[in-house]
Amino acid sequence: MENLVVRRVGKKGMGVFSNKPFKKGQMILRINTRDRITKKNESKMTNYDWNHVNAWGCKKYYRMKPPEKFINHSCNPNSFDKGGLLYAMKRIKKGDEVTLDYSIGGVEDWKMVCKCGGGNCRKIVRGKFLLLPEKLQKKYRPYLEEWYIEKVLKKGRNIHGSPRKRQK
Repeated sequence: MENLVVRRVGKKGMGVFSNKPFKKGQMILRINTRDRITKKNESKMTNYDWNHVNAWGCKKYYRMKPPEKFINHSCNPNSFDKGGLLYAMKRIKKGDEVTLDYSIGGVEDWKMVCKCGGGNCRKIVRGKFLLLPEKLQKKYRPYLEEWYIEKVLKKGRNIHGSPRKRQK
């Protein structure tokens, strides 16, 4: 965690920032995927918890913990998550906000208003990768996990069936 710092980001709330430079392809963070969602603990989760859930493998979910739960969306992301490891998608300078495109590898059809403010901002973020424009799907394909390519892309369908609809 010494490589990252969590701090307030204007209207977005909290964000994650680099404490050192990262080269393209360099690992930034090992994400804590141990807080798995099971039938036993899902009924105890709040709306806040559901807004910080991520898919991990086929039909598996985990609750995100700090710092990863504070990584904001960007339509021009600089990182990606592959197998619980966060990597730099491009060069990240010390002090840069670390961002993800929440649609990469997404299987559920949820929506949220985008606050990234980038020149290529989509205005609305959709959770399902297959709803991205074809050009973006092609750009993001190298960042997808093998299980996702096998179970979702090759079948062209949603395989997760979320235990509960998220409210973004």
